[in-house]
Amino acid sequence: MKNVLFLFRSYADLDHMVPLLHKALTTRKIHPIVACTNIDFDFTNDFRIKHIKSIQNVNIDYLFNYNEKQVRVLLLNITQLLILRATFFHKIPLVLKTLLKLRFMLIKQKQNTSNWFASICKQFQIRTVVVDFTNENRTIYSTISSVCASNQIPVIGVPHGFDFADNTFWTNDALEKQNKSRMGENWGWINHLLVPSTAIKNKYSSLGLKKKNITSLGSPRFCQEWMQIYHSLVGTSSIYKDPSKLKVLYIDHSSIYRANPDSIVETLSAINTLGCTDLKIKPHIRALKNSLLSDERMYSVGSIDDSHTIHLIQWADVVINCISSVILEALYLNKIFMYPSYFNQNDMRWSKFGSCWEIKSKHELINALSNIFSGDYDLPYNQTDIDHFFESEIYAGDRNNDVLGNYIEHIFATTDI
Repeated sequence: MKNVLFLFRSYADLDHMVPLLHKALTTRKIHPIVACTNIDFDFTNDFRIKHIKSIQNVNIDYLFNYNEKQVRVLLLNITQLLILRATFFHKIPLVLKTLLKLRFMLIKQKQNTSNWFASICKQFQIRTVVVDFTNENRTIYSTISSVCASNQIPVIGVPHGFDFADNTFWTNDALEKQNKSRMGENWGWINHLLVPSTAIKNKYSSLGLKKKNITSLGSPRFCQEWMQIYHSLVGTSSIYKDPSKLKVLYIDHSSIYRANPDSIVETLSAINTLGCTDLKIKPHIRALKNSLLSDERMYSVGSIDDSHTIHLIQWADVVINCISSVILEALYLNKIFMYPSYFNQNDMRWSKFGSCWEIKSKHELINALSNIFSGDYDLPYNQTDIDHFFESEIYAGDRNNDVLGNYIEHIFATTDI
């Protein structure tokens, strides 16, 4: 079998990469070697990692622990782990945290030279490297890029999330700079980019990436094969359901995605004052450790809940969201999906396909929730709309596509290029 090095940085990257590891280990067409490039991410007890190891005791470790040749590097790793995982670290000022992490990163970059990564590739006979879509200037990716280019090792990029914004500038920063070459500048070092849909391929090629280097194969994270496995791993929610209330879940997300914070907070406050609703707010996964919300005013609205998102969606009658791809879970579980388009200024793909209950104002949303509670309502979308949406965006235009199999076949074929 051909050895392929899979590199991830965070929870989100792992979320979209584990389905491929599962397929690789069950089909045995390629042999994955898995490494984390971020020593601050404690992945050892992650349920997805445990699932992978239950299939085969595959090697999963921090990249810096592979092929340690110098005692000082090993000691540095141990010191960093002890400091970053210590209780006191999370209590020190943010500025000091940042400076400390930066110091460790600079030392790492100095210690982990091109020769070090080249020796790992040689030791494990790496034929291909798989990364999430990431900037070459992050951590040691410039070293990885240089070594792979010198040794003719192809680099494949796989999604670290799902891009549901249909417009060109979907963050505040992007809108301000309006740099139409930014994706080419950020991700151009990756030889082959695999994306879920033709629409995303066209969008990325319009932002500086070479179209010939992009292939649309569907979404590993949200295809039915993996969704069934993933839900079986997560299990069933045990969150208490008040039968006298309409259970409403709002999934928070960073306000950098052209959000309208005042509209969001005002609407959530109005929902919370309805006598018929039980409102829960789920912090975005990147802020989960500290239960951070995009706006501090939300702390006085409803209840913050850090339960697994799947469990919260299982609990909910209505799911409200304006940007996160996790809304696909709500559609998969046949929950009512409300999209308040006035929450942000982006054009979302689910709206384009009519696979959501699009809401234009606070007044309209409150009326809709009241009608749902009373049972006097009709959904403005149906299963045909959802199926069309999934076929286009999750299955690359053909519902019969074997998404996970196609990804593994592409990775396998690329090792021979």
